[in-house]
Amino acid sequence: MFGNYLNERLIEAAKAGKLTKVKILVRMGADANLKDKYGRAALMLAAANRHMEVVGFLVEHGADVESKNENGLTALMRAAENGCDEIVEVLVEHGADVDNRGKEGWTALMMAAVNGHERIVEILVGRGANVNLQSNDGRTALMWAARNGHEGIVKVLVEHGADIKLKNNEGKTARELTRNQNIAELLRITLDNKMARGEIIRGIEERGGVGRIKLRKGFGEIRKKMEYVLSADRC
Repeated sequence: MFGNYLNERLIEAAKAGKLTKVKILVRMGADANLKDKYGRAALMLAAANRHMEVVGFLVEHGADVESKNENGLTALMRAAENGCDEIVEVLVEHGADVDNRGKEGWTALMMAAVNGHERIVEILVGRGANVNLQSNDGRTALMWAARNGHEGIVKVLVEHGADIKLKNNEGKTARELTRNQNIAELLRITLDNKMARGEIIRGIEERGGVGRIKLRKGFGEIRKKMEYVLSADRC
């Protein structure tokens, strides 16, 4: 009975960001991995509410970074959703799976992308997050970023290999989902350039390696187009 009391108080303290109280409760024997009725452990609540010091203490004292709530979400996903970049870094450093998925198929990368948290997107792709995973409705991080007009995130994802041709369950691509002219143009040029690159390489192969100057010139044109779009400051 006393153990349950300690665990309940720990969850409350973690949610409120009361570090001193969290430390006392853990040292008294509270279990950092027990959950509330919604499946939320102390670490998830601390992460979701941006309590960096509490998160740091809990992961150093045995909190499970892969613990999920009733919707299959982890502390990393909640931190990514709420824009807590420092907490995202701590969780990843302590072994959080960047490609873990919730019940709806969402990943931390998708949650960061849909909410416009560019720094977190950079952290996650830098840690090897799969940019082409699709949620249960077929959407990727790129689709969400494009749909919500997060131009910087679209650029990051494209630079890290996001597949522009992927379609959601309604048959729509990221370009078809966006209402942002800059994003639509970026995706169009990127797709055109990939097709052009493929044609150039095929042409070289067909000629048995002849035409290196043309190849170099072709990539030069591609680079100029990309630099124009990526550096554009237009509405």
